[in-house]
Amino acid sequence: MRFLALCQLVILWQIAELNTFFLKHILEIPTDHPLSVARLLLIATISAPTLRQYYTYVTDPRCCRVGTQCWVFCAITLSEAIVCVKLGSDLFALTEITYIIAWLIFQLLLSVLCVYLCVVYARRLKNNQRHEFEAASQKEAALRERSPKKSKSLNFVQDYVDGIPASGGTHASPSRRRSKRATCNGDKRS
Repeated sequence: MRFLALCQLVILWQIAELNTFFLKHILEIPTDHPLSVARLLLIATISAPTLRQYYTYVTDPRCCRVGTQCWVFCAITLSEAIVCVKLGSDLFALTEITYIIAWLIFQLLLSVLCVYLCVVYARRLKNNQRHEFEAASQKEAALRERSPKKSKSLNFVQDYVDGIPASGGTHASPSRRRSKRATCNGDKRS
């Protein structure tokens, strides 16, 4: 699911970038024109919440739909693509459609391959970290077994430390500590 969602995101983003160049070329708008700059600022402004909403939709199982900002970005991108196709039909008629389709297919395959390689790399990195952690814990256990035995008094300290509950960040109460100390020293008062 995440793989397809990421591929969908990359393809939609490439269409948005392609729209930028097609609109400039078809409508013959210079790069420094205020309309072109305003369009780029609008896309840059709505891209952050769009990505956040789409990420939440993909990763959170409790989220059942994308947010409005994401829908607005998709509508803007598709509207621009429709305008490019409609107004650029004369330009597209002069071009070889096979080259355009081949280039789009190449872009699609390259994007999917890039996402796939990122997923494979992340899985391998996670497996390597897990194996390194297991090897380190086995090495530590082997070192503990080979270490010389502690004296009886040090074993008492270790038993005492092991007896203090560590869950929840709470320590043993002072009365429990006192009673444990008293019974170990032979004193029966608590």
